[in-house]
Amino acid sequence: MAQIIVVLAIYLAVMLVIGVYGKKYAGNFSDYLTAAKQSTVIMIIGTGIGAHIGSGFVIGGAESAANNGFGGIWYGVGCGLSYLIFAATVAGLINRKGYVTLSDYFGERYKDKSTQLIYSVSTTFAYLGILAAQIMAGKALFEGFGISGTVGAIVTTVVVLIYASMSGLWGAYMTSVIQTLIIMFGIVAAAVFILAKGGWGVITANLEPNMFKFVPFDGSTWIMLFLPVALANFTDQGNFQRAASAKTDRVAVIGHIIAGLMMVPLAFVPVIIGMYGAAAYPDATPASIFFTVILGEFPAILAAILVAAVLSAIMSTADMSFLAISATVVHDIYSGMINKNASEAQLKKMATVLNIIVCVAALSMALVFTNIISLLSMTYSFMVAGCMIPFLGGLLWKKGNHKGAIASAAVGIILTLLDSFGIISIPFASLVTLIPVTIVYIAVSLATQK
Repeated sequence: MAQIIVVLAIYLAVMLVIGVYGKKYAGNFSDYLTAAKQSTVIMIIGTGIGAHIGSGFVIGGAESAANNGFGGIWYGVGCGLSYLIFAATVAGLINRKGYVTLSDYFGERYKDKSTQLIYSVSTTFAYLGILAAQIMAGKALFEGFGISGTVGAIVTTVVVLIYASMSGLWGAYMTSVIQTLIIMFGIVAAAVFILAKGGWGVITANLEPNMFKFVPFDGSTWIMLFLPVALANFTDQGNFQRAASAKTDRVAVIGHIIAGLMMVPLAFVPVIIGMYGAAAYPDATPASIFFTVILGEFPAILAAILVAAVLSAIMSTADMSFLAISATVVHDIYSGMINKNASEAQLKKMATVLNIIVCVAALSMALVFTNIISLLSMTYSFMVAGCMIPFLGGLLWKKGNHKGAIASAAVGIILTLLDSFGIISIPFASLVTLIPVTIVYIAVSLATQK
């Protein structure tokens, strides 16, 4: 245990130094949000994978596999598909146009501040959910060490707040690249290590036959696991900032294609770890099964490096969540609508205060929710329902207007909230909800043509 703590401390210190170094690329608030447009293909790949690999992809994938066996792959597959769709459609456009947020696009396309405001508010709440998922992952790590999950959530929150206050997007991106490489090689090595020591025999001997089905649940659950994250690429603030930060539009496209192609097969790796954990450690909590296996099966130093990389990836993803919220609240709402002449000092001060408020809200969510994948799926459903149709409609249909965008976003958000809180039940909600949203967008736009 002492070795693990020492390695954790050293690794996190190195990542913190890199993050602080990244401040040189955050000379002003715009550079703070876009890494001064210096991101390379490697940085796009690393941060694209890193955006998911810390909590939902690895820890959530292992947790889902401990509960559902091979069915645990679908969230990871959705993550990979999201980047392939993003690269094939709008990644290059975002870079060429210089959009920092989707609100920038809405302002240019619909010429109406209320449309921008709806997106900014919905994105803020969505990224609160993503940040809460990172805190839940930190909570799972502490539970893996036998420490109170509540204490772990609080410590994780404080650490990510400090980190976010010291680094801009470039620092988060560079640390994310390093962590992604370590985690990718680490989890593959972990799966190979488990299988080489007879782990597959342990899995087949101890798990029920249903755990070996790729779709062990009903169709609605299956759709909910991968479709929201696959479609959310059009409205994901992290994707916008990543594409905007690329040196060229070609870099933005190629980086996301490679990231997507790597993530689909990689989704199987945490599933093997989670299934082995369920078989070998039947009394372990599914939420912390990844850490239980790594700490229980690996040599101390190797386990510490992998755990440190995952924890640091959580920090970087949390940092990017802070940056996404800062981009929407400070860049879009405060600077874009309330105080267009705000100074750099005012913007950075507001971002710091906002980070503290966001931390408290995200910590509260992390202590209420119990499943990382469920929280992330709900978050991405919220983003898709409120923003996807106004975005795609604006690109593909010239008659779409701001009134249609506002009405459709309101319908999507309301239906998603009603379904999420069990007030109504919508079958295949993440897909079916888009039907009335599209109808409202078209009908209201046509009815209000000038």
